[in-house]
Amino acid sequence: MSSLRVRARRRGVYRQQLRRDGDVFTLARGEDFNARWMQPVGEDEPERRATAQAAVDLACAHGVLLAETGRRPRPAGAAEVEGGMLSDFDPYDDPMN
Repeated sequence: MSSLRVRARRRGVYRQQLRRDGDVFTLARGEDFNARWMQPVGEDEPERRATAQAAVDLACAHGVLLAETGRRPRPAGAAEVEGGMLSDFDPYDDPMN
């Protein structure tokens, strides 16, 4: 089987690299596909990778929201958090580039 482009549905490791939910990457061999945490996508889907800084920023934003409101943010895919604190967050935006 040839290469296959996939999206991580949850955290996993492929070729000794941590892949986070939403990362899009290409498998070297189609036989490496794991349906438990990977979802096939089209070849036209651009590769994406969450940055470590994005994870830190998200954790900080969650802490601020919890401290200010006493509530945890809603899970990804839920309606926006009141006040829009997390609505502008893009885990793929690398501020260093």
